[in-house]
Amino acid sequence: MSPGQPWRLRVRSVTGEDVGAGFCVTREQALTCAHVIEPGTECLVELPGSDAAQRCAVKPVQLAGADRATRSDIAVITLARPLTAAPLGPAEPPPPGVVLEAVGFPDIYAGHGDREQITQIRVSGPLADGLLQVEELPGKPPIVEGYSGSAAVDVRSGRAVGMVVESGEPGVAWIIPLRTIACAWTELASLLPRGLDADPDFTRAVRDLDNRAYPDALSRLNTVRRYYPREPDVYYYQVLAALHGRRPGGYDRAAIDDVTKLLDYALQLDRNVSYVAALRALIIEDYFVLRGLRAPGYRREEPGPMDAKHAREILLHVPAFECPTWQYLSKRSV
Repeated sequence: MSPGQPWRLRVRSVTGEDVGAGFCVTREQALTCAHVIEPGTECLVELPGSDAAQRCAVKPVQLAGADRATRSDIAVITLARPLTAAPLGPAEPPPPGVVLEAVGFPDIYAGHGDREQITQIRVSGPLADGLLQVEELPGKPPIVEGYSGSAAVDVRSGRAVGMVVESGEPGVAWIIPLRTIACAWTELASLLPRGLDADPDFTRAVRDLDNRAYPDALSRLNTVRRYYPREPDVYYYQVLAALHGRRPGGYDRAAIDDVTKLLDYALQLDRNVSYVAALRALIIEDYFVLRGLRAPGYRREEPGPMDAKHAREILLHVPAFECPTWQYLSKRSV
């Protein structure tokens, strides 16, 4: 098992047979698939490699608005003793191409020291009927019986973004993303990061930027962007981090084209984000206007109203003192 994941669980029947996996979402509650514990109302859970099993109550989750005979393939385990909660990703499902890790307990390892099996899978399709299709990766173990209930963890962020539910045709499996789980079990919704400002990776990236730890900030923002591809602030902070505190005029044209494309896309998402427009104008002024070069798509105008925080951020990280936009922001940063 990957180090630093003391929230992954082996789930057994009350008679001791392996039935699947689970993961803690709070110190007192864990999730697994309902089909692995049917028809029981209790199960045994333990951390892989530990003999300290605890007998826990387990309850399948009924779909909201469904009749009593209809339920989802989600079950909530009430832990007898507190354990560590998993770091949870946002409700937004991971996009195609994201690589996930899962840990299962297939029969192939029964009687061999109760070993777990680790595999990686890649998101291959969009959300369909509440499930997300994933594909096996070459050289990695397949998703088989014993993986059901395992957390699907984004290998880059280390955050659980869903739960393995079943295998399909050869090479294909399915996960239940957190958004689908939260629709069935509404308590989960309150545990998920609430938007960009509440996302721990985003707030740490902004803190890294404040401390001028530009590579760290940029690395975190590259991860955050996968979860929030339509948030203008992600692109704004990516550009600030990518400039590494240096003037735009010191970069080559290809680098300037790259960052302006990011800002152009942010403005397509929201034309009214004045600090994004101000940052773009400052980059154009420093690279093109001050050097007497033709500036594509540039028209000199004062930025719209913005708060002092964003003005100070731009002044701090883009020290292009002679530029009209920088001078304008310096008067409004207090």
